Amino acid sequence: NNIIVGNQEKQVETKIRHKTPVRMGVSLYYPLGNRWAVNTGITYTKLSSELVSGSAAYRYNSRQQLHYIGVPIQLNYTIWSGERLTTYANVGVHVEKVVYGTLKTDYIVDSILQESTLEKIRSKTIQTSLNAGLGVNYSITDHVGIYFEPGIRYHFDDKSNVYTIYNVFLKII
Repeated sequence: NNIIVGNQEKQVETKIRHKTPVRMGVSLYYPLGNRWAVNTGITYTKLSSELVSGSAAYRYNSRQQLHYIGVPIQLNYTIWSGERLTTYANVGVHVEKVVYGTLKTDYIVDSILQESTLEKIRSKTIQTSLNAGLGVNYSITDHVGIYFEPGIRYHFDDKSNVYTIYNVFLKII
């Protein structure tokens, strides 16, 4: 209430900043011939967001972190293949589930931190996305490689009340 009262007749703003997702994983690649393959595995993704609402002296700052475990399934097509270097294109789906999340909020009243809260975030929904990309793989050994795979991704609305970079455009529409 102090934040609401302190902001009466003041210009207030709400700013939301979603940081770039961090994703890593391990994948398995199963050839279906000379050029085609199926790719799957397990991924870990961390999503971080910050929200600031109010004026400079009366505001609240929230920091949300979500940790996902996911399984991608992709169809790969080899464009070019050399001795150790391969270029490819792929399309597929990715299914993810939040396994842990937190929301930390600081309440600032008259430019002084009055209180901080920490909440656990739970979501029972599954996040599904479609993706397509182009990649380059460097084979370290016959069975281990490192790849770089920029692409595009469309996340379906998971009907969750948790606001993330995944659903920014879905919530605007």
